[in-house]
Amino acid sequence: MFLQSLRLELSFKEHVAKYGEGEIGVKEVIEKVMKDRVKADKSVLPRICALDWEYNLSSIFVEVETPLVRLQFIEPHINQLIMEWNL
Repeated sequence: MFLQSLRLELSFKEHVAKYGEGEIGVKEVIEKVMKDRVKADKSVLPRICALDWEYNLSSIFVEVETPLVRLQFIEPHINQLIMEWNL
């Protein structure tokens, strides 16, 4: 989560700098920042759980599918979660 937070902060600051004193395009920020699917380098992951699982959860926008459920969420601190059951 720490790496995601840093990436989110950096990306947001880049967009704010792009607009300067003008209005920030909310739709563009959501598309570019909040839906960022770039994953962290495996070498910097904390290895708290399985490496493949951490890697798949390392982007700001996360989409994971298991046999029982499909999850989509944006950086855990944002608390936006979309869940679809695969029944």
